[in-house]
Amino acid sequence: MNQQSSARLHADSIVIDAVCPLARPGSEYLEWYRAGGVTALAPSVETDDIAATLNDLGLWHRLFREREDLLLVRRAADIEAAKQTGRLGIYLHFQGADPIGTNLDLVDFYKALGVGIVQLTYNVKNRVGDGCEERTDAGLSRFGVKLIERLNKARVLVDCSHTGLRTSLDAIECSTAPVVLSHTNAASVHASPRNAPASSPDGRSIHIFIPPPGSVQRQSARCFWHACSSVRSFSRPAAIATASCFASRPDSANRSRNACDS
Repeated sequence: MNQQSSARLHADSIVIDAVCPLARPGSEYLEWYRAGGVTALAPSVETDDIAATLNDLGLWHRLFREREDLLLVRRAADIEAAKQTGRLGIYLHFQGADPIGTNLDLVDFYKALGVGIVQLTYNVKNRVGDGCEERTDAGLSRFGVKLIERLNKARVLVDCSHTGLRTSLDAIECSTAPVVLSHTNAASVHASPRNAPASSPDGRSIHIFIPPPGSVQRQSARCFWHACSSVRSFSRPAAIATASCFASRPDSANRSRNACDS
């Protein structure tokens, strides 16, 4: 593929960055994403405490009001609309469930404000489950089970990035919609607590990972080979996404498009 055809393929494609912690309201990163031809991206909302979360959401909503070139993504069709109209789609993302506290009604509140994806933990243990860097991996808590149910009902995507393996597998088991690992790569390529296996122990879910274009070419090729090999080796449903994966039970494989629609 030559440079011209590659540029055309990129221009015609829907390009999504699944997590963008540096894309802050008013930052130059938003302009860089637009210049790079990105269709939609998921900035990380502040999650240190509820006050910080609400302040951040307020900043984003002011930006949506002031800038016609930005589109708040509430459903899958909004991403297609962003592509068709040349706007930059934004869907808001929590890296950790702390802003929910113990009040599950806040799931619907945040959903109404445009939060479309909630990551269960951020490396360490919380009331939902264990993070990927904990000494133990105790799995999803009772509250975590209730949170998954509420996220499904509100059509908010469940994200298991930075989450312990047992907790992640429990989330996949409990969820009636596909579960996304928005920024995780393959443990078989690089052994790290942040990475995940290519499939669950019982083979019910497949995780395919491809690193972002900025990675070293040789490592990228190795990851791409790993992804293709996984697709060939398993008959279970699988999806490929840049630096991320979709993990689903077989009976929810066709629901990924509707998982975040309101």
